[in-house]
Amino acid sequence: MFITWGILANPSCSLSEGGTEDHDHLFFRCTYSATVWRKVLYWIGVKRNVAGWNEEVKWATKHAAGKQPSALIYRMLLTCIVFHIWQERNWRTFRRQQMRSEELILSKRSIVEEA
Repeated sequence: MFITWGILANPSCSLSEGGTEDHDHLFFRCTYSATVWRKVLYWIGVKRNVAGWNEEVKWATKHAAGKQPSALIYRMLLTCIVFHIWQERNWRTFRRQQMRSEELILSKRSIVEEA
């Protein structure tokens, strides 16, 4: 993302130290993000594998539309997890600080439990 803008020189994913950083990899395919998503999907009872960016948007459009509580929870979690993965990426890139995926997962579990 920032590579094309000329802001960063390293195209490697800062979360998994492997793979090229793009939307698909950063938010869903890198080991860090995929671990978070597997656990979150399990908690909300969604029995499927984590897909890529486009596939997740298509799935959300088809299965998480409407006002049902499960749809609202999924959309809220999608937004929350993407935001916090981006935040974690920025902490690692610019501040040289990091949070393990387990810590991120536990910090979001309260959203699922309270819903």
